[in-house]
Amino acid sequence: MRPNLTGTMEPLPAFDLFGVTVTAIDDLTAAEAILTGKIQGCVHFANTHVMSESTRDPSLRSALQAGTVLPDGMPLVWAARRSGLKALRRRAAGPEVMKNAIDKSEGRQVSHFLLGTNQETLSLLRTEILERWPTASIAGSLAPKYGDFSDADVLAYANAAKSSGADLVWLGLSSPRQDILAHRLARHTSQTLLCVGAAFDFIAGTKATCPALLQRFGLEWLFRLATEPRRLFRRYATTIPRFIRLYLKEVS
Repeated sequence: MRPNLTGTMEPLPAFDLFGVTVTAIDDLTAAEAILTGKIQGCVHFANTHVMSESTRDPSLRSALQAGTVLPDGMPLVWAARRSGLKALRRRAAGPEVMKNAIDKSEGRQVSHFLLGTNQETLSLLRTEILERWPTASIAGSLAPKYGDFSDADVLAYANAAKSSGADLVWLGLSSPRQDILAHRLARHTSQTLLCVGAAFDFIAGTKATCPALLQRFGLEWLFRLATEPRRLFRRYATTIPRFIRLYLKEVS
């Protein structure tokens, strides 16, 4: 079980972007903060798509403002540095935070619940996690239904996560679907809810991982577009220009 921290804690560095507070830490720092309880509640991993959509989707905006937002995309790292937070050099990518947290949780009696994607991928993910980290504690997993979630669905998912006894609940869905679901789940559970998107697929091996060099230069979107053009072309064609336009307006 993660410790229940009390007393005064030094706040994590943060900056404001489009009316949302972004916590400016990298993957290693984020994993440690999650495991020690310094970061709790809903945790969102934001890139240009998430931040752009938050300016026109009130439900997503409310979810981000109520939780902790981490810089999943390099443009957010660059925005943090431009705001004066020069120490931030790496992003807090969802897949890396998840891997680091599972790795660091061995021996800490921290258990994990996997909520997302489909049953086949969940099975592959569980197998891969236990091969890499044999003593990792996977308390349970659940593949949610497709389509919109009713209040009954949300309550059922929250009850499944709570009854598992897991400390950390990882959500592997698309954004903003996962972010809004986590926000709704938080009404029924005090567990830490982490919206890591395609991390399930990357760790399970069902999707190719972007080379580190492309990630460093903020070109993961180009790699993912090349691997999933039909699904991602419209997203990137609209949200990247919109993010740039909004950001230039904000800093002008």
